[in-house]
Amino acid sequence: MFSRKLLNTVKTNPNPKKFDAVIIGGGSGGYTAAIRIAQLGGEACIVEKKCLGGVCANTGCIPTKCLISIAKSFANFKNSEKFGLTAENISYDVQKIKSRLERTIKKAVKGIENLLASNGVEIIKGFGCVNETGKVIVYDNEKKTKVVCILNAKNIVIASGSNPMRPQSIAKNKNIITSEDVFALTDIPKNLVIIGGGYIGLEFASIFNGLGVNVSVIEKLERILPAEEQEISDELARLMQRTGINISTNTDFSDIDLEVDKVLLAMGRQPNLNRQELSNLGVIFSENGIKTDLSMRTNVKGVYAIGDVNGKFLLAYLASAEGIVAAENIMGRKQEMNYNNIPNCIFTIPEVASIGKREGKSGKFPFIANGKAFTMGETDGFVKVYVDDGRLVGASIIGVQASSLIAVAQGLLGKNVEEIKRMIIAHPTLPEAIFEAVLDTEGQAINLLKQ
Repeated sequence: MFSRKLLNTVKTNPNPKKFDAVIIGGGSGGYTAAIRIAQLGGEACIVEKKCLGGVCANTGCIPTKCLISIAKSFANFKNSEKFGLTAENISYDVQKIKSRLERTIKKAVKGIENLLASNGVEIIKGFGCVNETGKVIVYDNEKKTKVVCILNAKNIVIASGSNPMRPQSIAKNKNIITSEDVFALTDIPKNLVIIGGGYIGLEFASIFNGLGVNVSVIEKLERILPAEEQEISDELARLMQRTGINISTNTDFSDIDLEVDKVLLAMGRQPNLNRQELSNLGVIFSENGIKTDLSMRTNVKGVYAIGDVNGKFLLAYLASAEGIVAAENIMGRKQEMNYNNIPNCIFTIPEVASIGKREGKSGKFPFIANGKAFTMGETDGFVKVYVDDGRLVGASIIGVQASSLIAVAQGLLGKNVEEIKRMIIAHPTLPEAIFEAVLDTEGQAINLLKQ
């Protein structure tokens, strides 16, 4: 269904000069770090074994959001009658979906290549190995058949990413795939079991359900999205079940009958660690990732670790932020990461997003009472905000464009409620729901029926 050849956009370009940093991995964190070093007048080099953009551009953020868009459009066509429209013989073409997906990925990867080229960042294709500080040996393949070049570096940034977890007990079953294997499917299964009720599993549940697949989600914990507050996870479960997705909680995958078309493992991701290499360097690490401080330094001078490989937060935009911090420290600017108030976005149908503390006095506003959502026919869900000591400290959103709306809430964090109440919000717009939720913390929401 979604199979494609890897995009070879990186070039073999041995260079004996000494770089300010050699970055192992050209994903979100790696290419961002390289560009920031270049912006500060430094020389950066990326060693990438596969495709620029890493998981985000090739098998994660970009392609999955493309598929979500396709699935949602298809579902909207099927439900067009509620808008007074007539659409007959609704179907989709797998090959055209595949072509669109490939074009989207290709453009994303090419865009990153162009960004790096415009900033003078050198890109070398190969497997980067660090056997001593200050040197990176680049091999032509993972078996180290041939040395491509040896790079001298004042600093080394490990940005090798992560890979999907796959228990050995079920590793050999041909019907079991991971979130990355999805893109090698040649057809859409009729029945799909997804093991894992976190954001990865639920996003794929929305995608395949939207395309008409019979989807079941298995979660071993008592609820889906265990990192979100209970009201959000309960509401998402209700809305997904309404569309036909079967959700089973408190269920272990070993209890599942695997006689289905496909089983998708979505049990999380694990850092890509070269344990022997790290041990030889003396870098401290665990199964959860490479240990770093807030400046993204490891315990070994001149060695940094950013993104999924350090195991802090497996999010592309956090990797980018860490890449900037690492780059600025490499170039002599003292910077530290601030992990407070990180937005969390889940691109299910409908979307879920949250930020900040979920404690203190709360206010809630449903999208069914929001004029813009009402006209769009997107009335599922609500905005919930939290106020402590008279200031906005957090928010949770489930519903239309939650991933964009959370940025509005983020900009209001720390502001006094009285100041927010005096803001004039354009109408009809979705951000009005945030404003009304803040008003509701004091029982003053204008467009809510009085209890």
